[in-house]
Amino acid sequence: MNNIIAFESLGNAPMCHRIFLKGIAEAQLLLASDHNVQELDVLDGQRLRMNEEQKKARATSTELLQRMGGEFFSDQPVLTISTRNVLANLRCWAYTQRKGILTTMEESAMPSVRSYFGLGYTRDGRFEMREEDGDSRKLQDRYEWFLSGVPLRWIPLSDHELLECILSEAADPSHIFRLPRGKHPEKTDTSEAAWESLRNTFVSMKNESRKSVATRVSTMATQLGLERERTYLHQVIGVDPDGNLCQIGDRDTLEALGQRLYETFGCERAICFDNGGSCAISFYPAGVVGPCMTKAEFNHRSPGTAYLAIRLVSNNFRC
Repeated sequence: MNNIIAFESLGNAPMCHRIFLKGIAEAQLLLASDHNVQELDVLDGQRLRMNEEQKKARATSTELLQRMGGEFFSDQPVLTISTRNVLANLRCWAYTQRKGILTTMEESAMPSVRSYFGLGYTRDGRFEMREEDGDSRKLQDRYEWFLSGVPLRWIPLSDHELLECILSEAADPSHIFRLPRGKHPEKTDTSEAAWESLRNTFVSMKNESRKSVATRVSTMATQLGLERERTYLHQVIGVDPDGNLCQIGDRDTLEALGQRLYETFGCERAICFDNGGSCAISFYPAGVVGPCMTKAEFNHRSPGTAYLAIRLVSNNFRC
């Protein structure tokens, strides 16, 4: 079967695009670490100042493909999609048959009190999006790999229920609310204090119910007078009714991007796996070690924790 890769840029921003994949040969989840990973301190703007263990837990997609040797991509092209919230943010973990479950060190014991939303690649080679509780025995029976993230659309949830899920799954409040911090030129002491307060509340409630977390975060955001974030870049993935992988990189509220995936590709479920300067996609032609095409923002941070690697049937694609 010939693969169909439809790639379309959206507007003038480097990373805004949408991708439709059909007829792939194989999909792998590439993880830079074999161990649970310590989260970075993103509030002080020193994201590049990592300790040695944090550095070891990150790599480029090219480096991770090279670690696999020629078995995966020597004779067929590969497309990689960054999923770098995984092993970087609370509630964003990964499972593979070889490594088992890996999380951030700050994650509590699993299974979780509230379920996780994730993308899985089944033992018989299908993509699916499901809720899982983090029980490794269930994952082992069903998946080659599984990774969790923040849901943007999740039929049959109502809009209110979906927002509750977003508020209780997004560990970084700046992905939901306008909260400049770190190296952002518009940051203020007030915006950083609000970010830290929301973040600390989220972490302190990691073992509480979805409704409890969502209610508390929403109440705090209202008291702080926060607006929704619409300019942050998000890397989002969905699965269409035929089981094809669909992906959009764009700026808007999380729910709006979920709606866009539905309107464009018919995806009834969608998840955000990456944000901001870590987002990237790379295309590796057959037999080429380095990517011939990489789309990323001007402030792209190259080494990351996790990537999807899609092995394609041919080099042909349409833009």
